[in-house]
Amino acid sequence: MAWTRGSFPSYEPYTLRFDVADQAELAAALDRVERDGHVRQPETLTRADVRFGALGEKLAQACEQVRAGRGFVVLRGLPLDRGFDAFAASVWAVGLHFGDMLSQSAQGERIGHVLDASREETTPRYFRTNIEARMHSDVTAMISLACWHKAQEGGASFVSSAVTVHDEIRRRAPHLLAPLYRGFHYHRLGEEGEGEHPGTP
Repeated sequence: MAWTRGSFPSYEPYTLRFDVADQAELAAALDRVERDGHVRQPETLTRADVRFGALGEKLAQACEQVRAGRGFVVLRGLPLDRGFDAFAASVWAVGLHFGDMLSQSAQGERIGHVLDASREETTPRYFRTNIEARMHSDVTAMISLACWHKAQEGGASFVSSAVTVHDEIRRRAPHLLAPLYRGFHYHRLGEEGEGEHPGTP
């Protein structure tokens, strides 16, 4: 779990590339859910709707790497040629093999679109602006990012090992670990529920 950029000689150790057989499995699953009318509403899909064979075994191994290994995996080869709805359904279908879907917003969205909405929204989240989001952790155990359209400029994503960060703090400034272990408040950024304080308890 503790790694640095130098731990990986290339992209390959952390990349799962969908080969021809994997893509065929995914295409067959998409064909089934299209017939059932789920493609336009991917959030209605359950794991039972998208059963995989060999691809399921590969995804189970990838999930274990995220959960108890290096903490992340890059998937390549999701279908881009069937339109956005099918792409979103495939992302959801693959995600179901990593765990249960949770919302990260007050609106209850489980699929959020990363785009610049700062002209339309008064207090948009970082992922709804063109502002650089610094390194941070999210409140769910895992998060997935899927790229449908590459950004014209920027758009790079970075990941880091929280274990390595922790060990660097212990090496450089160990006195800072106690308040981190104790926990801290954070601002809900306008996404608190009715009757909730803007700061977490």
